[in-house]
Order: sequence, then structure tokens, then C-alpha cells
Amino acid sequence: MRVVYIVCYDISDPRRLRKVFRAMKGAGDHLQLSVFLCRLSDRQKARLQAHLREIVDPESDQVLFVPVCSEAVSYTHLRAHETVLDLVCRLLLEKKK
Repeated sequence: MRVVYIVCYDISDPRRLRKVFRAMKGAGDHLQLSVFLCRLSDRQKARLQAHLREIVDPESDQVLFVPVCSEAVSYTHLRAHETVLDLVCRLLLEKKK
């Protein structure tokens, strides 16, 4: 099962910033500046995190993976019992259609 993540990063070096952007561009939808919407399985997330660890400097850079919801959540089933996180997820997924 895939999970929807908001991935955001703060990279201090322009060269590393470009490398992180390229890695993220292949993994998800670019929302704005250093923010991506990614639908990742556990294996894809682990690979992406490992790749980013090779690029970033842990002393000066930061990458955050914020789980928003499971991609298996259905649009038609959310309305009646929707939580705030479900609502955010639905709106993000609708934006990308």
C-alpha cells in the first residue's frame, strides 16, 4: 500500500539543493519551492531516504517526510466520516488530478 507524504527540505548548499531537487522530481509532484507530494510504498520511501542521505549534509540540511494519508482512502467514503487529515489528503489529491 502506498502512503501520501508531503516531503519538504531545507538545503544550505546550492549544489546539494539541485541534486535533492532532481531526486525529488523523480519521486513526486512538485508543489512549490522545496515541497513535494509523493505517493510512496514502504520500499520506495526507504530507497528515496537512502538516496537523499547520500546527498544531504546532516549537520546543515534537513529533509522531512510528513505522512498525510493512505492512497487507499476513497474519495466517496471520506465525506461522511472525514477527519481533518483525511480532508487535507483529499484536497491535495484532487488538486493533482
